[in-house]
Amino acid sequence: MSRRQVRCVGRRAAVALLAAASVAADDRGSWRALGRLQPRTAREVGESPWSIGAETLDRDYARYEAYREQLGELGATRVRLQAGWQKCERERGRIDLEWLEAIVEDALARGVRPWLELSYGNTNYAGGGGTGLGAALPNSDEALSAWERWVAATVRRFRGRVREWEVWNEPDLPQSGIGPEEFAEFHARTAAVIRREQPDAQIWALALAGDTRFAERFLRRLAETGRTHLFDAITVHGYPENPDDLRLLHRVRALAARWAPHAAVLQGETGAPSTSNTFGALRGRPWSERTQAKWNLRRLLAHLHEEVPVIHLFTIADLRYPGGWNTKGLLRMSEDGRVVGKKEAWFAAQHLFSVLDGRWARLREFPWQASVTGGLAVSAYRRSDPAADLVAIWRTSAPPVERDDWRRVDLRLPAAQFAEPVWVDFRSGTVCEIPVGAWSREATGWCFRGVPICDSPIALVDRAALVLRPCGEDVAPAASASGEARR
Repeated sequence: MSRRQVRCVGRRAAVALLAAASVAADDRGSWRALGRLQPRTAREVGESPWSIGAETLDRDYARYEAYREQLGELGATRVRLQAGWQKCERERGRIDLEWLEAIVEDALARGVRPWLELSYGNTNYAGGGGTGLGAALPNSDEALSAWERWVAATVRRFRGRVREWEVWNEPDLPQSGIGPEEFAEFHARTAAVIRREQPDAQIWALALAGDTRFAERFLRRLAETGRTHLFDAITVHGYPENPDDLRLLHRVRALAARWAPHAAVLQGETGAPSTSNTFGALRGRPWSERTQAKWNLRRLLAHLHEEVPVIHLFTIADLRYPGGWNTKGLLRMSEDGRVVGKKEAWFAAQHLFSVLDGRWARLREFPWQASVTGGLAVSAYRRSDPAADLVAIWRTSAPPVERDDWRRVDLRLPAAQFAEPVWVDFRSGTVCEIPVGAWSREATGWCFRGVPICDSPIALVDRAALVLRPCGEDVAPAASASGEARR
């Protein structure tokens, strides 16, 4: 596809987006659009729980140079990088970290703080383990000594710029053949090297794909041998069909409370694809760029409601694995590794990251009543400087679907403290005035009538908390595009 054809697809997508916005406006009736959310860069956002993936650079399934300009633009304030022993030591005894150095420096310059995963083996050594997802651990004395040398060199190189280190990726995948006790010993060995080189390092354990029995045996082994101080947090992944399914998070939190109560539980990787013929988790379902955007928003907000300190979205760009494309990226990529468009999920994430930065705290005690029963999520946040409330709402009863089935809901929010509430659609970025007659401030709190909701999150938020741009500005030129522009 030529550049001109790609631009045409983008223009057609813009028309589709405007048409969708018009339909939504009709559904909203007199809810007049005031503008659209103004995105903020990572540097402008400052502190936040949001992290974005730049994974697989160690295996060259993507090129950082292709999307480096978009990294800070997205608004996520952390980025996960996989250091990759094999790429750093292509020749035995010669550790070259220059490729990683360039990425770390560039990310920091864009206001995005890297966290590094120390992962995968090295085939230059006998018993050096495998070099990709589901790989075996290094297991020979020679390979383990070489692994320690590489870990030490990497931590020394970046300890002034990187504080968080994750050990390995998804060791619980059955194809790896890794036992939980074996991994506990490997983690402890690695963590001891990290602590020696960087005493104030934050060490993150497990990067758990989903096997909680593996997690329990890992934690028990370290607890019973007095070594749980060798990690500060546990990272969990998880790709359920319904993004509001948080059972894995809750199970791992329960395990941590028993075996390592000091450890936080973080969202280390999650995200939906935009096509059905994708590589990896959630493949085979009828995905589109719209359902990807809805799934991601709900998943991110579900974890924010649980007050997860770090929430990581996989990933910034589509990845070309040897087994096929992984379309969980927010950016569409061409066959030759160029960015050819931004998906609807890009703009959805950008809107969310720009609004809900680190100044907001969840209101744990927030009673609410609705005119519907069941299948509704209501999650409230407040900030003090400047003062504002935000209440996110979405339908939770099923995985997201392509069609926007707007429903009208009446809400009573006794604890809300709005000054001038407006209605926000995180996916499109549209901000609407709430018409006279659709709200009232009573002795029992705020009441809203006929609030449009669907299976994608909206919010009632103080207008002063938002920076808007005119509705006519094309901030989402490819938000509703089909996947045809990607390849």
